[in-house]
Amino acid sequence: MVDLSVAVTPLYFGTMAWERHALARRAEVEGPSAADYDRPDTTTSLAMGVLSLTGPITAYLVSFTVPFATGKGRGRSGRIGKVVLGVAATAAVATTVADRVARTADTATEAGRRLKARARKVAAVGGVAAIAGAGTVVAATSAHLTSASRWWRRKGAARDMGNGIVPWAIAMTWWDFAYYWNHRFMHQIRSQWAIHVVHHSSEHYNLSTALRQPVAGAFGVWVPYGLPARFGVRPAIIETSRALNLIYQYWFHTDTIRTMGAAEAVLNTPSHHRVHHGSNQRYLDRNHGGI
Repeated sequence: MVDLSVAVTPLYFGTMAWERHALARRAEVEGPSAADYDRPDTTTSLAMGVLSLTGPITAYLVSFTVPFATGKGRGRSGRIGKVVLGVAATAAVATTVADRVARTADTATEAGRRLKARARKVAAVGGVAAIAGAGTVVAATSAHLTSASRWWRRKGAARDMGNGIVPWAIAMTWWDFAYYWNHRFMHQIRSQWAIHVVHHSSEHYNLSTALRQPVAGAFGVWVPYGLPARFGVRPAIIETSRALNLIYQYWFHTDTIRTMGAAEAVLNTPSHHRVHHGSNQRYLDRNHGGI
């Protein structure tokens, strides 16, 4: 199944070309602004957009670290996951011991100072290994247990709601609700922000900014987008709802539309999202919605 949000790539390039032309004309009258296209910045945005297409590959590779995976073809995943978890646990123990040694080493002697320096290096490396390993296992296990396909096989298929307006409404509403909270958590939890920060890395704001997407989403723990599948909403409907939501989010990364009248009270609009990307203190961590 082709990802709809990728299939409309020609639309992205066409609208960016139009926006670039419109902003250039505006700059002739009003002067330059942070919305203007800058070649290095735009090139970086496009490169990030291309790299983000590897996200599913990253997710697939991370899925091999589920330590207790069961079912056809999951034996290897379980073994790899247990190894990663074991390495993380060993690193945690080594870090704890090294930290203790560093704290108690006798710095009055040269040997004690060398021991402390070595212990600190062990603790630094071990701490990173423990957190990275355990974090990867937790993220992979969470994704495995909450995937739409898994819920569909276990519960949803027997409750199939078909392809009518009700399952579509449920999928669209839930996806937007889950996106709001996941987006908010990305701004409030450091590990999640480390994944999302690339989207806010530009000093410009135009349609190309929307393409700055992470490749490390598989390392996060999220409110499960696939939950409706448990209650009979087909995974394909959920996936298409995701694509439609992301396509909607693309177009409001623009400064060419100032306001949208009554729609401002209901929808996420360009003016709302400009606030979200603002660097002013009062604008930080605001307006996390999708549609």
